[in-house]
Amino acid sequence: MIKKEVLAALNKQIQHELNNEYTYLGLAVWFEAQLLKGFGAFFRKQASDEHGHATKILQFVLDRGGQVKLGDIAGPKTEFTSVLQALKTAQALEQSTTAAIHALFVTAQKAADPATENLMRWYIDEQVEEEQWADEYVGMAEKIRDSVGSLFMLDHRVAKEAKGE
Repeated sequence: MIKKEVLAALNKQIQHELNNEYTYLGLAVWFEAQLLKGFGAFFRKQASDEHGHATKILQFVLDRGGQVKLGDIAGPKTEFTSVLQALKTAQALEQSTTAAIHALFVTAQKAADPATENLMRWYIDEQVEEEQWADEYVGMAEKIRDSVGSLFMLDHRVAKEAKGE
């Protein structure tokens, strides 16, 4: 049985991951409207990954006899002033996800819940990769600013990454 404080934290993280999914769909919509199909594909893939993250925790809660509580998800932002602003939104989202996962890990430690600690280790490792791409894309967007040619080259590169190439 999952302790009350761990269950609450796990349910909060499920909600966070589902919000991330929706945020990434909003980013995909905006990038595609800007004719940046590579970024659109990348953020659709990220949305799918976030859905997987949420369902992994959800199944963990169910497997341990806990009750999953799903809440409302607000509509995502779909308007940005620039590529840089959109990418900084993703970067901030990944940073907040890392903080939430670390907090959940600490909650599991304090509750002496090694099963949840073990689950969260996977997420901790995953967040290193997530923050890496977010920081890299923001850094590249800062360098290229309004260079349309460079932006389309970056979009092409991101499209390959979305396909796993």
